[in-house]
Order: sequence, then structure tokens, then C-alpha cells
Amino acid sequence: MMEPHRRTGFVSYGVLRRTFVLFRTISMGVCSPLAAVNAQATFYQVPTGDIAKPADVYFQQQSTLSDRLDLSLQGMVGLGSNFDAGMSVYNFDFVRRGGAIHVEANHSDRGDPFGPLVLGTVQKRFDTSLDFAVVLGGQAGPNVGPVADIRMSARGYANVVVEWGENRRCSAGAYLTNGIFVGGRALQVGPWLGCDIEVLEDLLEIQADWDFGNHANGAATFGPQLRVTKQVGVALGLRVPNPWADNAKWGGVLQIEVKDPLSH
Repeated sequence: MMEPHRRTGFVSYGVLRRTFVLFRTISMGVCSPLAAVNAQATFYQVPTGDIAKPADVYFQQQSTLSDRLDLSLQGMVGLGSNFDAGMSVYNFDFVRRGGAIHVEANHSDRGDPFGPLVLGTVQKRFDTSLDFAVVLGGQAGPNVGPVADIRMSARGYANVVVEWGENRRCSAGAYLTNGIFVGGRALQVGPWLGCDIEVLEDLLEIQADWDFGNHANGAATFGPQLRVTKQVGVALGLRVPNPWADNAKWGGVLQIEVKDPLSH
């Protein structure tokens, strides 16, 4: 059977500009300069279970270097009643080919995640009288590309979150997603878990997570996170692919978290 064609190369400047203008407009349109929030979107891949307080905002940028440089960006704002929502850009890939750096877009190869993806995100947390909470979340949105090649990606998840202190937590659960989001089969179901443990107060944390899936995102990632300031955290990580995930790759991760950058 013929292998699916992967459309790669330069994405036009206009498409790239519209992607980031859309993200910036929606994110900044719901942000206001209020107090900093103790929230974090993901450990590396797995949602932490943190929910931003009403009108508080945070941003998280992740760079993963493997055989390509993969960039992602997420912004969230607290809506109240233990809801938060935001926008994400995933699978924004750069590759080196022929001595030049190309932006690589995938609009047709179902074996790999489509990208870039522009996603809306919403989460709801349910606290219990016991020592855990339940977080339900969802993400959905299209890939950026020619109109005829646009497809919808989606992922829903449910996690149980256990916390003991402000920067000590573990989150575990499962997700349902489609092949546009992670590549491979049309529907994918998998468990995942993650933990974040503070080892030096307000300075250093160790975090790790593991997506057990059989797809391009199926990997364990672990490393330190340094609290540069109360608002800025920088994490490094090593990504180790699942042996059963053929499309997953070894990689190094740099993650930058900014909590309410407009506050004083």
C-alpha cells in the first residue's frame, strides 16, 4: 500500500502571522493585570490539575529538540467556579534540510500528529471532602494549512489530583483523543500520570510525567524545574519514548512558565 504523502516545507508568512495573532488576541483579550497565580498547565505533557483563580492568567512555552525542534505555547485564564480556559498552539516544527531551516507542516500523514494545531482548552476541577480532586478537561481545534487539508483535532481527559503543599502534587488519569492530535489510529485511549515535588522551597522542584500511549506523544519525561522568580519557572527535561510507540522519539525539553506577566 502506498505510504501517505507528508506535505512539508515552508508555511507562508501570512499563515504563521495569522496563527500567532489569533492566539495573542484571544489570550490577551481575556487577561488582566492581577495578582500572580500558583498554576501550571502541564508537568511536561500531562495536565497538573491546577486551575487558575478568577481573572488570573499564566503562559507556558515548551521547546522539544529531537530530529526537529517542536514548539508549543499555551495561555490560560481563570473563569471562576473552578473553571479555566485558554488557547494553545501545538506541533509548530522546525527542521534543518539542505542547509536551511524550514517550518514543517503536516496536513496529510496520519501516522504523525497534524500541525501546527490551534486549540481551545477548558478545564473544570471538582474538589472533594477527601484528599483528592477530579479534573475534567478538553482541547479542540484545527490544524493550520490549506482549507482543503484542514481537519479537527480533539482530546478529552479525566484526572485524579492529590496535593500535599503548594508545589507538591501528583495527577493521574486517562484521555481519549484522535489521530489528528497524536498520529496513528483514528481514536486513541491511554493512561497518563505526572508528579511535581518541591525539594528546595521556592527554588527547585523535580517533575516527571508519563504518557503510556502507543503514538508520537507516548513517552516519559523527567527533570528539574528552577523557580527563577515567583512568576517565572524554567524546567529542563529528558524525554524517553515508550518502546511500544514506534513514532515517539528521544528528546530534550526546555519549558518556560510565566505566571501573570502583567502584574506588578
